[in-house]
Amino acid sequence: MQEHPEGTGGNACTSRWKGEQGLKSNFRFIYIFILVLVSIIVLAAVGCSAGGTTASTSTGTNTSAGVTSTTSSEYSIAVIVNGKQTATLTPADLGKLPQVKANVGGTDEQGPTFMSAMNSIGVTNFTEVTVSGFTQGRVATADLTLKKAEITDNVMLALVKRGTVKLTGTDIGAQKAIIDVNKIVVK
Repeated sequence: MQEHPEGTGGNACTSRWKGEQGLKSNFRFIYIFILVLVSIIVLAAVGCSAGGTTASTSTGTNTSAGVTSTTSSEYSIAVIVNGKQTATLTPADLGKLPQVKANVGGTDEQGPTFMSAMNSIGVTNFTEVTVSGFTQGRVATADLTLKKAEITDNVMLALVKRGTVKLTGTDIGAQKAIIDVNKIVVK
């Protein structure tokens, strides 16, 4: 009788079966690896295209508010009046306006008041605005509609270190803040 390699006492059929199991295990590992890789690519693509914002290489530019931009210079906020885009606001535009500071939910925020941003583009006569972007943690898109009477000097467009803008303020609170604002619809 022929001795099985490594002294396992198995026969040729047992050895072949163990080889097939190892091969199946390798294929299973490769299959799982490919699934994980494809999932990561899909999630990255969805994250980059969500809300119309663009993620790309860092520009590393400084605004006058002392906030360092880490997103593409293509980030902007569309301002829609009567169904038409009438203006675009960028973090650089907002950084040139007078800055206010507030501590909202334990986070120090800095940026222009919402009304000073609207005044800078000539939007003064309106009854309400709807600000679009994302919820805290960027897990879902979000809209917040404010009547003009609700827009006090405690409502601001805070400049975020990533080079984006957040609607926040002590009158809004951290829970209702809109992150990565991408559109303001004026009525």
